[in-house]
Amino acid sequence: MTQEEILEYNKRCAKFLNLKTLLTSSGEILYFIEDLPEITIPVGSSGINSTIQTGLLKATVKQLKFHSDWNWIHEVLEAIEKLNYYTKNECIRGVNYFNIYELKNNEEIFYGTGKSKKEAVVEAISKFLIWYNNESN
Repeated sequence: MTQEEILEYNKRCAKFLNLKTLLTSSGEILYFIEDLPEITIPVGSSGINSTIQTGLLKATVKQLKFHSDWNWIHEVLEAIEKLNYYTKNECIRGVNYFNIYELKNNEEIFYGTGKSKKEAVVEAISKFLIWYNNESN
């Protein structure tokens, strides 16, 4: 994925998960992400760190990790499965295949392939979210 595709994919994931957003005075959108583990961030130029313990993070689209962090990817998969879809992964001759099936008729509707399982999963999720956004509009 190109950097632009990653940003668009992360936006689709944030929208799908109904993350709250805030438009800053500079025109940047901040996403509010709940229930993430405690993180430490640098504060100011003095090098002093601050720990966020509330589990609430404000992130720009460039800081979203739905394309790279398994915990974030898993949140999206769980949300998809709550909509009565199920997933299956297999590796054949070094190529990973990840499929999203419709539960009611056991029909494959989206798939992703990749050198790694993560690549295959992200590709399948991306295809699903593009379709889902078009269907729900």
